[in-house]
Amino acid sequence: APAEAKRDANDLETYCLSQIVRQPYVLSLIDAALDRAEQAPLSVDDFEQLPNREIFRALRAVAIDHTPTSEQVQAELEPALYGQFDRLLNAPTARPALVRGESLEQDAQQTGLRLREQRLRREGRELLMVLQDTTDADNIDALQQSSQNNAVALLRLQQILSPRTITRQSTAEPWNRS
Repeated sequence: APAEAKRDANDLETYCLSQIVRQPYVLSLIDAALDRAEQAPLSVDDFEQLPNREIFRALRAVAIDHTPTSEQVQAELEPALYGQFDRLLNAPTARPALVRGESLEQDAQQTGLRLREQRLRREGRELLMVLQDTTDADNIDALQQSSQNNAVALLRLQQILSPRTITRQSTAEPWNRS
């Protein structure tokens, strides 16, 4: 089961990055969805696999002022990452078909939010492990506060991800969402 969960996490990560690489404008949609959940924009920390982290870093670097082309992103990459970048550009859609009425943009937002959810869960587990091994009172207080902040962020994100919230938001005009 743990190997299956790890594969699913990597699949989601690869799928999300593939969407962003193929259609860079969805990154701003993902960032807006994260903002509604009171979360920071998508970052390299949301990706576990080193090649994906580096590709995302390059994409963010060239996406500062405009929507980058794949050539501009590739120009920022080390040659060793060209193969992974090509796989992302040409990856078949590995996710199930979109839910009836769901757009590509909504799917991208959902995927970005789920990727952040995985990160928060991973960080929460790591904080708990560190807390269990810590005996220093100052560190315990700081770790408990970090753990609590993580739990609150995860709860906010899960509220945004709930089907009722998604349905309500998907029917609103994008500029009226709060």
